[in-house]
Amino acid sequence: MNKILALYINEMTKVSRRISVWILLLCMALTTFLGPRFFLRVADIERFYEETAISAVTKPDITKMRDSAREELGDPNQYVDHSTIRFTIQNEVFELFATYLNIDESDLSKYSTISCANSILINYNFDAYPIESTFLSTSAYIGYIITFRDVCYLNSVPFDQRDNVWFQNYSRECDRLDYVRTALFSHDYESFIKYLEMDGIANGRFTETEAVRILSEIDPQGTFDSSESSNLLELISDYLRYKQLLSMNVDLGDSADSYIPLTAARRAQLENSVKILEKQFADHTYPSRATTISASAISFGMNTAQFFLVLLVIILAGSSISSEMATGSIKSLIIAPVKRWKIFLAKLLAIITWIFSGSLVITLGASLSMGLKSGFSTLAPYYFVSGGQVRTIPYVLFALLLFLASNIPLLVYVLVAYAISCNTKNTGVAVGISTGLVLSNTVTQVIIEAFSSSRWIDFLPMANMYLTDKIFPYLRFNGFNSDVGGTISFQMPHSIPLSFSVTYLAIFSFVLLFIAYDGFVRKDIQ
Repeated sequence: MNKILALYINEMTKVSRRISVWILLLCMALTTFLGPRFFLRVADIERFYEETAISAVTKPDITKMRDSAREELGDPNQYVDHSTIRFTIQNEVFELFATYLNIDESDLSKYSTISCANSILINYNFDAYPIESTFLSTSAYIGYIITFRDVCYLNSVPFDQRDNVWFQNYSRECDRLDYVRTALFSHDYESFIKYLEMDGIANGRFTETEAVRILSEIDPQGTFDSSESSNLLELISDYLRYKQLLSMNVDLGDSADSYIPLTAARRAQLENSVKILEKQFADHTYPSRATTISASAISFGMNTAQFFLVLLVIILAGSSISSEMATGSIKSLIIAPVKRWKIFLAKLLAIITWIFSGSLVITLGASLSMGLKSGFSTLAPYYFVSGGQVRTIPYVLFALLLFLASNIPLLVYVLVAYAISCNTKNTGVAVGISTGLVLSNTVTQVIIEAFSSSRWIDFLPMANMYLTDKIFPYLRFNGFNSDVGGTISFQMPHSIPLSFSVTYLAIFSFVLLFIAYDGFVRKDIQ
């Protein structure tokens, strides 16, 4: 054991003396720290949200919109006529003081714009609830404009053509208009939900209504902005869909409209997802927009820095033995009273150490960079279920484990390079072949997707190396996606069980190690 440790320290010392190693480590560290900040600057997330926000919602904007429509239409009162009309429905007489808009359909929207804008300008408190500032005010504003226009359209029907069906439609639209008006002017979620419920009866959008109801329970004062609420509504919609699939005992097929039987493993995953989301909703710990942005920036930085890690360890693995054989420097170890398997193991452990060390540097660098930039509160822990209880892994530990999981393909490529290095004196061949395998990922993914229906695909090494989303199936609930390690991995078009992939990789790795060891112990040292 002492000899292995001494050989290991000796190998680490030799590697650490290489200038190329420190250059790659420096590039890795700089890329890791600067990558997330570069992502934020280039992506310009805040500007994106500003540009996609609803327009024409300030008081001057609405005034300008109204005046522009009035210039084109003229005095809107010239198109208005009133009359009292009666309707008899199930022997009950209803009297309505009705309005008739004698106006062309092309000008109807202008009239609606003028009338709706006047109503908002007179009654809305822009100081208390700026329309563009919250999801509730923005959604109610849009609903008010649309429903106001629908009422105006019904009022464009001549008096003598209005029947009981018209009256029922008109009454329903007026009720919806009252609800959405109250929701807008009073910033009232309950009225907005009633408006959506009536809209749901007409359009079959019950899921949307239920999602907004849950949103209102999480944000009863309606303070969340549109982007934050949209992010939360996506999670709520997923939560409702999971519950629906569980109740139906089915899972989604290849398309959104197709279903397949729900397996036991998938049922457990859906049940755990529901528990995690319920916990996050109750504790207000669901991934916010800031959390999602931070996760995307960190993923970008880690993926970029991973290129240098791949380059570093493949060069080390490819030259570990072949370069010493080519120069003859390995003779000093061979002639010493040390068994070759100990030399073999010490060099392999050194390479694995560099993989782990590089992963640690990348994880800490990206996390520190984003924490200093956006606040460490944006670095969310990983949620999972164990023993029926929702538990968490602290962010830094989770990020390290996630990155290590994404480096499983790198470990396989390193074993390939090491096996070639042990069987040849040509370092270029070992490094070149391994690097070629890394760079061929895109081509391999295209081939696998083309033959995705064929089960022989499952027995390719590439098809079993991407395990991130299997090891961490609940990444989305902490703002991350599974695109960590994008340099050297990809997703399979169909799911392969984790147990199969782990068993396959264990056997495949053993074969590579056997080839490497056999080549090393049989090699004549000259």
